[in-house]
Amino acid sequence: FPVTGRRVRMSTLLPLWRATRTTGKQCGLTATGDYQPSLRSPWLAANAEGDAKVIISVLNQKGGAGKTTLATNLSRSLQLAGKSVLLVDTDPQGSARDWAAAAENQPVPVVGLDRPQLLKNDIKKISSPYDLVVIDGAPQLREMAAAAISSSDIILIPVQPSPYDIWAAADLVDTIKSRQMITEGKPQAFFVISRAIKNTTLGREITEALADYELDQFAAGTTQRQIYARAAVDGLAVHDVEPDGPAAAEINAIAKELEGHL
Repeated sequence: FPVTGRRVRMSTLLPLWRATRTTGKQCGLTATGDYQPSLRSPWLAANAEGDAKVIISVLNQKGGAGKTTLATNLSRSLQLAGKSVLLVDTDPQGSARDWAAAAENQPVPVVGLDRPQLLKNDIKKISSPYDLVVIDGAPQLREMAAAAISSSDIILIPVQPSPYDIWAAADLVDTIKSRQMITEGKPQAFFVISRAIKNTTLGREITEALADYELDQFAAGTTQRQIYARAAVDGLAVHDVEPDGPAAAEINAIAKELEGHL
């Protein structure tokens, strides 16, 4: 399954292969790292019914909303809390895969599924050994967003405290609500405030502005901190740089709130 992208180090693949207890060929990998369902082994076919417990998508069709920052750090936080986690990169730009490849010994397994039909058909099969799957959504690609929504149990929508981000969320919210209408309210969906600047008027007003969308909002969120970018450069989460720092505490608070909905 297009694993970790163009610039992947082999060390990045090892956690995934160990977790699935199989080889690249048995997982459906070609020699070039492409995923071909026809190459799946009997082992994978036999375990196809053993779906991951929960699939969480981090979505926002506006670029720069903090999707990959939240998806990568949340995956690491959940992993450190004892969950087995697979991070799925659905963005053709491969930001999460580039993040994974930047680390010499990346603890978070990352795979790429950047085609809508591939995501819909194979997400549960490749993620079956894991407790949780986190999907890093693609901006501006409605078909990818729709595929992620239909595959997910929970959706987190990171939104910066800016009118542009609030307006840009409208189409995504409409798509989620359309899905919920035909699936008895599933998937659950929540706004998460991203990159807030403390003690600003706009930061305080965003909660009221988002209320018009009639989706719940997490109490926890992230604030503007340089450590998120510094950690990402080396393929790390903030927990790996400052495990007791305020950024790690922010992400852990989001993870704890998320676990209340699992």
